[in-house]
Amino acid sequence: MTPRWTERPATWADVESLELLPLHAPCDPRPLLRLAMTPDELDVAMGLTAITLLWDDVPIAVGGYVHHWPGRMAVWTLPTEAAIVHRKTYYRSVRDGIRRMIARYHPIRIEATSRCDDPISCDWLEAHQFDIESVMKRYGPDGSDHFMYVRLV
Repeated sequence: MTPRWTERPATWADVESLELLPLHAPCDPRPLLRLAMTPDELDVAMGLTAITLLWDDVPIAVGGYVHHWPGRMAVWTLPTEAAIVHRKTYYRSVRDGIRRMIARYHPIRIEATSRCDDPISCDWLEAHQFDIESVMKRYGPDGSDHFMYVRLV
């Protein structure tokens, strides 16, 4: 029997299948990614740097990292309502993923952004030991303000 919670390397189909939270929909990165890469290129990129989180074999979140240069990385996640419902398991999965990333790449700075009007994401980042570094005015594709969060390792 398959465990209820599993992880696998992400695919573009996983990302496309997510039903994003309403607050995240205006900042949906998928249209920009579709313009930047072919589906095959997206699959390769996702498989190397992203993980799909599944509940009962259904993708409920995709998350990953961007390695800017030695010492500097950014993390991201696209959760669904189901990820929020199963937040304890989701939290542990993200926590363990960040730990693996730190052990492998030894970053000194990890960055993440969140809309200023998204308390769930802000609380989430702060629970993962990120601190607000600045406010990025009109940063989102919809013109929304975002917090730049940073975790120094």
